[in-house]
Amino acid sequence: MSDTKIFSNWMEYWQDVEPRLALYVNKRLNKDALEHLNCSLALYSFTTENWISKIKKNNETSLILSIFLIQVQDILRGLVSEYRNQTLTPIALMVRTVFEIKANLMYMIKSPEAISLIDKFDRFKNLEKFLGKKGSVFFDNPTDQEAQEVMAKCNEWFIGGKLIDSQPHWSAKKGINLRKICEASHVNLLNEYISTYKLNSKFTHGSPIINNMYSNQSIPLHVHTMHLAFLGAGDCMKVLHLLCEFFGVDFPDLDYAHICGFAIKATGGVPPDPRDFK
Repeated sequence: MSDTKIFSNWMEYWQDVEPRLALYVNKRLNKDALEHLNCSLALYSFTTENWISKIKKNNETSLILSIFLIQVQDILRGLVSEYRNQTLTPIALMVRTVFEIKANLMYMIKSPEAISLIDKFDRFKNLEKFLGKKGSVFFDNPTDQEAQEVMAKCNEWFIGGKLIDSQPHWSAKKGINLRKICEASHVNLLNEYISTYKLNSKFTHGSPIINNMYSNQSIPLHVHTMHLAFLGAGDCMKVLHLLCEFFGVDFPDLDYAHICGFAIKATGGVPPDPRDFK
């Protein structure tokens, strides 16, 4: 059998299956849930339009922190798209990512050392790039000159020419990790770390426990998908709220409350994200 014939066979199969799969997926979409996600993206985008011109304070950090807005908008767009496709795992991975962004951001901007921590977060990229190049099979090891340049830019992470930690953290504090960040009194996200981040990390590592979500018929897969999408969208809007607060930009509280009404309707009266913005 020729390659052309093989290609033809499976393409004919997919041309038959694809529209039926799309119909199957569409039947599991909740219109109110999709409206909540779409409106969250629209409100987020509207609020961040011409962002720099809206900033009233902490301008010196705007170019560093405003990058978060682009990444988080990317995640929110992804949540809308993957909810449409009813793909649980990509949503779980995005929920994990935006939670970590939120935790790091809170650790920085709610600290009395906010400006210093933001600066370290920004400069840490130089060390990450250096270590990535050093450990890669695709690049030559960094030169001595490159090593000296990194140590000069990132001196807080070195003592006597050696890293202070085998796995250095952007805060330049020894032994710190995401759990410790969430435990910090000005972050206070330990319960969410345990309930949200650790669960969604199971998707990242291909844990056997995730099979329960795909095989357990007592809670349909599309319900898990909707609730995780709501959690992710809620954290995207939380990041926006944090940055609005830090930079003195108005956050559209009433508009967002209206949008959450669609999610409450979709879940039969359960708020999409029980965490408030205080």
